[in-house]
Amino acid sequence: MTGAPGSSQRIVIRGGTSITGSNQPIFVIDGNIINNSNFRNGDDLNNQVDYGNRGNDINPDDIESISILKGPAASALYGSQAANGAVMITTKKGKRVATNGKSKMDVTFHSNVTFSSVLKLPEFQNTYGQGDLDNTDNDRRENFSWGYAFDGKLRPWGQEINGKQRIKPYEAQPDNMRDFFQTGSTFTNSLAFSGGSEKSDYMLSFSSLKNKGIVPTMGFDKYSVHFNGSSDLSNKFTTAITLNYSNIASILPSGGQRDASIYDQLLQTPRDIPITDGRDLDDPYNRYDDVTGLYGFYGAYTTNPYFVLNNFRNTNNVDRVLGNFSVTYNGWSFLSITNRFGGDIYSDRRIQKWKKFDYKPIDIFYSGTNPAQPQNKQVFQGKYAEDNFNRTLYNNDLLFNFKHSFNEDFKGTLL
Repeated sequence: MTGAPGSSQRIVIRGGTSITGSNQPIFVIDGNIINNSNFRNGDDLNNQVDYGNRGNDINPDDIESISILKGPAASALYGSQAANGAVMITTKKGKRVATNGKSKMDVTFHSNVTFSSVLKLPEFQNTYGQGDLDNTDNDRRENFSWGYAFDGKLRPWGQEINGKQRIKPYEAQPDNMRDFFQTGSTFTNSLAFSGGSEKSDYMLSFSSLKNKGIVPTMGFDKYSVHFNGSSDLSNKFTTAITLNYSNIASILPSGGQRDASIYDQLLQTPRDIPITDGRDLDDPYNRYDDVTGLYGFYGAYTTNPYFVLNNFRNTNNVDRVLGNFSVTYNGWSFLSITNRFGGDIYSDRRIQKWKKFDYKPIDIFYSGTNPAQPQNKQVFQGKYAEDNFNRTLYNNDLLFNFKHSFNEDFKGTLL
């Protein structure tokens, strides 16, 4: 939703577009089909946010093995929806002990930390600074680097506020974009309890992941609880249950182009502008003022990336429960019957908040307005949007597993 000047602010609750194509394999956890969609909020180039796919909800520390089923093998188990294959994930289980063995519990704690940084950025020229092609080499409005060649001399830059202008050497800032990014970090901790007896086994795990992104103020937190257990009710009946709950809370940057995209603002910054000097939003040369409707940032066509961080917010919160329960009857030597019921339920809530107003420059040189006319604030009702995805998927499988030994060398199974 974009509000026109003078319009009232609206709340938009709308649907999204799935970008998970029909040619993708399905995901199966412990025999339970789960949803692995990736939804985005429409196809607007000016509003691109990567919310990830639902495979993010799986805790890697709970995974025992991953295998791939292709073609007929996958379709035989999961029907036409697995025509393009299936990613089979098996989670960890407790271990049973031998007959007359003693039940015991194992405790496992796993912790790690990783750090990340920007590996590669576009290759920039560092010969020319801020300026325009239209014979205005010292045009202070522009986000182009088509001005004079660098000479290291002191020159005014940015807007004039209260008759004063900042001064700096006219020289390249080769790392001005790289300096904006920070070292990211991810801390992961998992605690698991597992054990078993002669006729049962269990595993219970807790995990947390806290991520600080390479873009300041951005992050991703995930918490999950996992339980897996089975028990022999008799010589003929066996039950098993798997249950997983996860919660994700994240703050994500915008991509694409225009004001909301931090990367777009960085790319448009001339080579002589020290980006990190815009960090202090209390500085009038960096500030956007909702009272006066004026801004003091260096250019007319570029938004201060630090202002974007504080005024364009994309938050995401996901709650998910998935699992299954099965009963197996082994009443015959040649046949076992299993009924497995599973569910995958999640709520994916997204909120976008954009700056409330648009602004006009303080410096008349930037705006091109008549000095005799007041520079009134241009009202722009910004954006507030909510996207709520609630999905429920149930599966029930009734499986007959036949097996027969014709002789020592020839055996057959039928599912």
